[in-house]
Amino acid sequence: MAAKRLLVSLDEKIFNEIVDIAKINNESLSKIAKDLIITSLELQEDKILAKLADERIDNTKEWISHMDSWK
Repeated sequence: MAAKRLLVSLDEKIFNEIVDIAKINNESLSKIAKDLIITSLELQEDKILAKLADERIDNTKEWISHMDSWK
């Protein structure tokens, strides 16, 4: 599958921070931006899954013991 491209407009401060990170890591701006986007998506996914888990815990009426679950 071919890589998709995304045009993103950044304010100067954010752009400069990405430039600084790229220089420190000796990587391209696009690689740093891609890595930051992936990390952000993973954090959002974690929030969504944590909320789902909390809702399931709150709505659970009956619990099964650990030992019973392995029988």
